Amino acid sequence: MDISLNGGDDQGGPVDNEEDDDDDEPIVVTSAEVLQRLEHGWMNEKMSPELLPPLEQEKDAMLGQIKVMERNVTTLDKRDVRTDIHKLELERIKFVVVSYMRTRFFKVQRMSFTLYEAEMKRSRNQESILFKEEFTFLKNLVTRTADYFKATLISKMPPVLQKFEIKKFRVLPQFDAFVFFRVLQNQTVQVEVNDEILTIELEEGDLHFMRYEPIAHLLAGGAIHLSTLKANPPSRHHHHPHAANDDDKVNALKIREEQGALSSPQKISHHPQWLRKLEGTGGECPHLI
Repeated sequence: MDISLNGGDDQGGPVDNEEDDDDDEPIVVTSAEVLQRLEHGWMNEKMSPELLPPLEQEKDAMLGQIKVMERNVTTLDKRDVRTDIHKLELERIKFVVVSYMRTRFFKVQRMSFTLYEAEMKRSRNQESILFKEEFTFLKNLVTRTADYFKATLISKMPPVLQKFEIKKFRVLPQFDAFVFFRVLQNQTVQVEVNDEILTIELEEGDLHFMRYEPIAHLLAGGAIHLSTLKANPPSRHHHHPHAANDDDKVNALKIREEQGALSSPQKISHHPQWLRKLEGTGGECPHLI
């Protein structure tokens, strides 16, 4: 099934209404391509420490596709094995859409005051990074939280201290978090290691692992997409510690001392050798604690 989307960037972000008429022409893509865009956006959102621009067109298109698939499934013979296959695919698509929205709502809730302050400062010609539903949720959350603090705490303090300062409640994105990403277009990026600027060549198809901040602009431009890495199981001769990740993010990373290679746990950015590219998902990767 073909779906029409408005012209836009590779990330599927909102379209600027002031662009040329040629950019306003709808782009016809298949439902499979829209789903792939949404899956990439879902993984980017899941692994990124910041809230990314919304994939509104892709999300709405897949919600419409889900309704069509649900109607089609009811017309199939229940004894036909293809019916179960269609139902499984339908549930998979639902999971992607719901997980994408849940991930975004979690970030909105966690960084509510930061996002609300940014929305209040945003000019009219700037695109919002929130869905309409997210902004409604954000506004209610911030308003009720502020009212709660004023009623239970601030009102009972001396008059000189009875001021609600939103900046004190801000939670900022962890741009120093480490992420895995797949290169879609050849690029170069500069990273700082031990007060030294290194230029890293990013070749199409390669998998890399580095801090989020230097590559954030590449993600926004569609030159990379974030991903997870499944390491090979440890061999009988090498016993590595398992990775532990409480927040499903790679934050404040340390490397366990392994075979005397490191004298003590240190940040990964202190060791340029860990910035080498990982040749596919089967490459050797550092095990973290």
